[in-house]
Amino acid sequence: MWAEDVILMAGLQIPPTLAGSLEEKGPLRSGEGLEISCFDSKTIEVKRFFMPAAQRITLGIPLHPDTMKDHDWQALPGIGPRLAERIMIDRQKNGDFGSLEALERVKGIGNGTIKRLRKFF
Repeated sequence: MWAEDVILMAGLQIPPTLAGSLEEKGPLRSGEGLEISCFDSKTIEVKRFFMPAAQRITLGIPLHPDTMKDHDWQALPGIGPRLAERIMIDRQKNGDFGSLEALERVKGIGNGTIKRLRKFF
């Protein structure tokens, strides 16, 4: 779904100055939200963001290891501040994980952890 579609479904107008910039960013990805600022039912600003992991878990929206921040990791069972920090450092040094299984490259994450987390991804 595109951001423009969400804005129109909310009954808001999209000024021509915003339309092009919304299309450039492509369709919304799973777990992505919109913060829409309006004045007189006209959209004046749109910010895209990823919902926190705790919110996505509650809504049943799958997580992706490449869009998560350290506080998102800590929302998962068995992941504390130190392990979350190791995950973030590894992603910065070695690039995106691409899949849940690739997390095994992080010290402290093994097959058991992957199995326990799979239901969230």
